[in-house]
Amino acid sequence: MACGKGRLLSSSGMEYEGMWANDLQHGKGIEKWVDGTVYKGDYVEGKKCGYGKFIWVDGTTYEGQFNNNAIEGKGTYIWKCGQKYEGDWKDSKMHGKGVLIYSDGRSYTGSFSEDKKEGYGITIE
Repeated sequence: MACGKGRLLSSSGMEYEGMWANDLQHGKGIEKWVDGTVYKGDYVEGKKCGYGKFIWVDGTTYEGQFNNNAIEGKGTYIWKCGQKYEGDWKDSKMHGKGVLIYSDGRSYTGSFSEDKKEGYGITIE
């Protein structure tokens, strides 16, 4: 059984370097994919869980909480176009309270449900 620090190169080309426990990613680690996407953060029993940061090849980023490989909890997502969402996430979707700032400077502060503005909110043009 693998425990401690180690490195894995999968047949798909994904590379992981970091901590292991019972043959699973566990603790701090970094995943790098062939296309250049990188995840750096926490793992629990082989899944992204805790705090981490994704950087996609196109410049899109997410930094915040993960649970069971999903974006979940508090975090900030910045799209390549400059649009930014900071707030609550559930199942990798904007869900709960947050602030969405569009690339042209407009903003919406309020409630979200499954990536959609829902409930009370304030839009600033």
